[in-house]
Amino acid sequence: MDAQHISTLPAPLPAAGPASRYGVVPWRLARRSGLRIMLVAGPERDGWSVPAGPAIDGRAPFLAAALAAFEEAGIIGDIDTAPLERADGEDGLILFAMNVRGTLSHWKRQEERQRGWFSPAEAADRLGDPALAALMRSIAERPHLLTQAQAPAAP
Repeated sequence: MDAQHISTLPAPLPAAGPASRYGVVPWRLARRSGLRIMLVAGPERDGWSVPAGPAIDGRAPFLAAALAAFEEAGIIGDIDTAPLERADGEDGLILFAMNVRGTLSHWKRQEERQRGWFSPAEAADRLGDPALAALMRSIAERPHLLTQAQAPAAP
């Protein structure tokens, strides 16, 4: 990611504490509809949100986020190892961009979760957390925040 893209990202993230939660912003580029974001809903959630879970002792934060995405949404993909955003509205949630490569037809929390693909603007409208909704609006205006998050910096 070059300096121009870095300047569009939020302020640097504080160090993750032991109570931090990690999640992903799952995305894909669809041929007809462009950038799509996956959200999940479940009985203990207040509406739609992103897949997230607790920190896991001994695991890198991006791996904890990837495991949460696998368990909560049944998705696998390429995850950026650098945090994308800290959503202050949700208690210490640190997010990583995940380019979804596959969706499982059976996964751990399938009976408890509903998943859906939305445009970033639609996702912002469905999210109950104002900080996550603001992030989705930023992505709607500047999709490169996600799609170039994994691109290596030019030498």
